[in-house]
Amino acid sequence: MCAFFLCFSLSRRNNLLEALESGGVEPLPSSAIENLFGADAAANTFEFDVQNFSTETENPQEIYMKTIDKMAFLAANAMFTLCALLPHSLIAKGKDTQPPNIILILADDLSYWDISHFGQKEFSTPNIDRMAREGMVFSNAYAASPECAPSRAGLLTGRDMGHCTFRRLGTDVRPKLHKRPYLLPDDETIAHVLDSSGYITCQIGKWHVGEPGTPGMPHLQGFEHSLCFDHENNKRTQYIYPTRLWRNGVAEQIPENKGFNIDHRNNRFDKDGLFVPGGMPNPSKMRYCEDIYIEEAIKFLRMPHKKPFFMYYASTLTHAEWPKELRELKDKPKPWTDDQKRWAGQVTQMDRSVGAILNELKVQGLDQNTLVIFTSDNGYSAWGYRKKSNRGPWKDDLVLKNKGPWDRGKFIAANGGVIIPFIAWGPGIVKSGKTKRAVSSYDFKATFAAIAGTTTAKTDGVSFLPLFAGNESDYPQRD
Repeated sequence: MCAFFLCFSLSRRNNLLEALESGGVEPLPSSAIENLFGADAAANTFEFDVQNFSTETENPQEIYMKTIDKMAFLAANAMFTLCALLPHSLIAKGKDTQPPNIILILADDLSYWDISHFGQKEFSTPNIDRMAREGMVFSNAYAASPECAPSRAGLLTGRDMGHCTFRRLGTDVRPKLHKRPYLLPDDETIAHVLDSSGYITCQIGKWHVGEPGTPGMPHLQGFEHSLCFDHENNKRTQYIYPTRLWRNGVAEQIPENKGFNIDHRNNRFDKDGLFVPGGMPNPSKMRYCEDIYIEEAIKFLRMPHKKPFFMYYASTLTHAEWPKELRELKDKPKPWTDDQKRWAGQVTQMDRSVGAILNELKVQGLDQNTLVIFTSDNGYSAWGYRKKSNRGPWKDDLVLKNKGPWDRGKFIAANGGVIIPFIAWGPGIVKSGKTKRAVSSYDFKATFAAIAGTTTAKTDGVSFLPLFAGNESDYPQRD
């Protein structure tokens, strides 16, 4: 882009020279220069004329060309300055370069104050904290909906809940191909946009916006690679030990997990803090949800990529209810109970997944050209133990204090239901810092389309790409 403006300035200079030699151009007045380049340029140009004018050695055309030369220099210099302020990876569009890879990590039901960088005092999330420290924190971020599945639909399609075709889990008007709602064939997702822009697209983990037998499955919604579970049998079990996965639309059975009962009375943690599923003959052979998904993500990152990629990594944590292990949390004294340990264990396991992705990017040499975004699907839930509590829904946990100051929580269109943690990280792509500008998860589509260099995406969102460089003046005021 910078080279373009330099060449443009020089070409305009040559065109003016030819016009001057033919006598077809009058000198540009200072007022016009000021309108084009600002008052400083006009003042500097005038000073240049006064200092260099000599009726004995130079004619007006020569003086004017010196003015044009200086204007071209000022314009080129201004453009180089502007380019220097932009993340270099996003403006390198030559034939030997490509736009950055994009990884979107979506937690499930994670609370804003579950992250130690944002105020959690009882346990730590060092890898997410690293993203916040090295990247940009969006402190005024909102989910597309206060409910899990519609929020994901709004995120993927770039539609607000006034226009999204998928608005509620319980009610729907589309053809009854399944008891749950699903994305439609005409819905355009982020994956459609990026695939058409030359990206490899990959979905891993919780999908929740289309079941088998519907057009809403990820392989039918623009994802070249996909691995997700379905909600056909014992939905809550699938969040922890899935019995069936769908890889690119083809079922894969996990017989080791069959028979698991999430409410089994003998579900427990052993003395080492490892989760022991009750009633299962071979617990050590069972495959835990997050292990499956992070292994798939690492495998994808290790693939040779000749094109940029988009990986949508949607964990089931903290909705899984039981973490695989507690580690240091097992020794937490009272007033901690198993409820708090289960919740914090899921958050810290989610944090380790983030660390695994960041570390693999480094190992593969992808960290300098990859944008990573971490966020969640809705506001405060405390899913997994709040229903057993006498505190009532959306009341703050007395030990973890992870709710934050906002009213109510999940399912309710209030601040507590839609305010989410939101961090963007990418060396050379995202400037470190913090912004209070309001953004929504349905802005992802517009933003990723801008990164890919396309303007054809159908969306209600606004690209927050200028905020990556700290250019808040280039982003609309929505607060």
